Amino acid sequence: MEAKITPSVIGNYARLSYTWWHAIAEFIDNSTASYQSNRKLIDKALVASDSPFTIRIEHDNKANSLRIEDNAMGMDLDELDRAMDIGRAPDNTNYRNIYGMGLKTAACWAGEEWSIRTTKLGVDKEYTINFNVDAVASGELDLHLQERDVDEDLHYTELIITDLRKRIIGTTLKKCKDYLSSMYRLDTRDGLRLFWGDKELRYEEQYEYLTARDGTEYKKDFKFKVNKKQVSGWVGVIRKGGGGGRTAAGFAILHRNRMIQCQPDAWRPTSLFGDEASNDLVNQRLVGEIILDDFKVSQQKDAILWQDDEEEKVEKELKERFKDYAKAAKKKSDGDPPKESDPHITAAVDEVVDKLTSDDFVSSFTMTEPLPNEVAHSALEAVKEALKDKQPSESFKIGPAHTVSLWLSSEISENDPNFCYEIPRDVINVYVNMKHPHFGQVGQDAASAAEYLLHCAIDALVAKTLADTPGEYNEANAVLLKSNYLKSARPTGL
Repeated sequence: MEAKITPSVIGNYARLSYTWWHAIAEFIDNSTASYQSNRKLIDKALVASDSPFTIRIEHDNKANSLRIEDNAMGMDLDELDRAMDIGRAPDNTNYRNIYGMGLKTAACWAGEEWSIRTTKLGVDKEYTINFNVDAVASGELDLHLQERDVDEDLHYTELIITDLRKRIIGTTLKKCKDYLSSMYRLDTRDGLRLFWGDKELRYEEQYEYLTARDGTEYKKDFKFKVNKKQVSGWVGVIRKGGGGGRTAAGFAILHRNRMIQCQPDAWRPTSLFGDEASNDLVNQRLVGEIILDDFKVSQQKDAILWQDDEEEKVEKELKERFKDYAKAAKKKSDGDPPKESDPHITAAVDEVVDKLTSDDFVSSFTMTEPLPNEVAHSALEAVKEALKDKQPSESFKIGPAHTVSLWLSSEISENDPNFCYEIPRDVINVYVNMKHPHFGQVGQDAASAAEYLLHCAIDALVAKTLADTPGEYNEANAVLLKSNYLKSARPTGL
């Protein structure tokens, strides 16, 4: 038994879930793919004729027709024949015409009849076919091919759709222009002249980005992988009065340099933007472009077809990398942008707040009873006792009077104190428990480990200074002494 496909399936194309702008995008995709796959030849011909690569869209509301014309490579008879082979993928799928369906599905969705007139650069024939949707669906497959002689230097394709099924008027007309401008923003930046009637469609991106106190702009590139698929792009925060707004913000999703989802209705992952219906500051100021070339797109090329947990993983990664940007976007400050916090400081504060307000921290902080002095001292003594026969990891002098001995141990328990010290005479002994979970978290690189060890040593130095100073122990003095030590003892270049 064999599966059977009859021409009647053509009639179902009219019920596909296209929008006008995504249907027209199918035709533009074919034009741009024709140009990109033959760019060297086309550019040479365009220079000779003093013409840019151009796609023109003409809509006649009175005649209820739509015309799309380009000066890309055009088609010869074999290529036109393959283009009319329903469901046959193009020979080269490296460009935007991926599935070999877009021209037929979109044209049959758009109108009751359509025609193609085309000639290929270097071929002295022009070919025209006419496609009546109802006739083809009924089994009348003759497309009435016509041909005529033309100059072989000509190259173009013209698609005319008549008896449009839906009117392109009012807000639909405006949306077509807005979306197509946004969808092909990279092409128009690269030289494409895209026209709707007399109006050239260009995406005007004139954002001004928030800057930190040091002048750093809140705009950053990123790159990571999800399930071995590449995700890259950039994210930024539009400053107050810098061109933001609900229709300007959000993440544009690119696939093969064409926007799949974009402004004025860009992607807003809830992990960063919250409720989709919200119009708060983050939904007006957080903006970016995300390249997903390795991911699958829908047949209409209006959505990414996420597989398994891909979307969740992409959202999670974006949140981790740009939660400080979302925080900065939410600020209502009317002050100068340079007064905003530096991005890494904002991220650090957020992390501290998250940890100090977590249930684990709150329960351990509020419910753990202070130990009696003798029990606390015995815990510290256990650490010293375990290390008393060991050689210090490092011994060094601070000035002429004080010697510091530093023990780093991985042999004591993770349940023992993270560090302790003792001060016999002019020696300062510092014991650091490398098995303690906190050291495991902060000691992942040289700079962080140095910072941690520095604080341990300075705490011991403060205790030594206070022990040598007459008078009662004073907490304020402890803070000031440690602050002064830190000013002159920063770890650098490890």
